[in-house]
Amino acid sequence: MMITLSANDIRKLSPACRAELMALVMPSDNDELTGDDRVPAGTLDGIGTADEAAPNAEDVLEEKRVVDLSVDEARDLLANISDRSKDTLKRFASGKPVALSSLIGTGGAYRDYSELKRSFVGAVNRRLRTVSGNRNAAFFSSDRDKTRIKTTPKTAMALRCVFNLPEPLPEFEFINREGKSVDADMKLCQELNTRLTSAWGTFTGRPSDTSTDPWPTQVLNHFLKAGLELFIGTPVGWDEATESETYEVHTVSDPSTVIRNAVEDGFPEKLTEVFFGPGSDAQVLARPVI
Repeated sequence: MMITLSANDIRKLSPACRAELMALVMPSDNDELTGDDRVPAGTLDGIGTADEAAPNAEDVLEEKRVVDLSVDEARDLLANISDRSKDTLKRFASGKPVALSSLIGTGGAYRDYSELKRSFVGAVNRRLRTVSGNRNAAFFSSDRDKTRIKTTPKTAMALRCVFNLPEPLPEFEFINREGKSVDADMKLCQELNTRLTSAWGTFTGRPSDTSTDPWPTQVLNHFLKAGLELFIGTPVGWDEATESETYEVHTVSDPSTVIRNAVEDGFPEKLTEVFFGPGSDAQVLARPVI
C-alpha cells in the first residue's frame, strides 16, 4: 500500500511526527535516492527550498536548504559525478535559472523528469551531502511555479572557476545626466551597453578568495582601463515615477581614488554612486550591479 502526503498534509502533522517521517525517508548516501529526490515525474518537489520562496511553499522535507559551495568543494563534487552531470552543471555556472524543459526530451540530456531527478538532481545532491558533510544540503532551488531551477550565486561562481568559464557581464542600471533612471531599451542605453559588453570581452578577473583585489575593484578598474569615463553621483532625492534615487552627477578627476574609496569605505552602498559613460559629454550613464 502507498500513502501519498502533500506539503499541506505534512505541515498539519506534529513536529514529532514529522521528525519520524524524516528518519524514514533519509537513508544512507549509498541508497539509490534520498528522500527529497524521491518525487513523481513531472513535478519539482524536493529539489530544494529557495530563500526567497513564498511562505508555505517549502518542500515536504522542510529541513533541506540550498547551500553555498567554495571552489575547492565544487572541484571535489565535480570529481565524482558523471560526465553527463558535469556537462549539465555548466548550464548553471552563469547563476541564472535553467528551464527544466530544456534539460529533457528532444535536445535535452535526459529522457524525462524521472530520469532528470534520478540521474542528475539526485546524483548531484547526494554527492553534495558527502562533500559538504551536511545531510540536509540541497544544490538547487526552484522558482515559484517550479519550472526552472538554479543554484546560489556563490556556487555558480565556484563552478565557473572550476570549469574555467568567463564571468558573466554584470547587469547595469542607467541614468541620464540629470540623475534620473532611464529605460534600458532606449537607443543611447543600448549603444552604451554594446560598448560595455565589448569591453567585458577582454576581462579575465575572478571574484574568488585568491584574487589580489576585491571583485568590485576588478570590475570598475577594468571598465576604466577599457576607455570608459567614470562619473560619481550624489543622491539628492527620490523619483516617484521610477521608484529610484536621483543623483547630482559629477565628472571625476581622479578615478582610481574614487574607485578605491568607494570599495574600501562604503561597499556595497557607495558603489551605487559610481557610473560609467562613453565620454565626458555622455548623456546616459551606466552603473554596474556588482
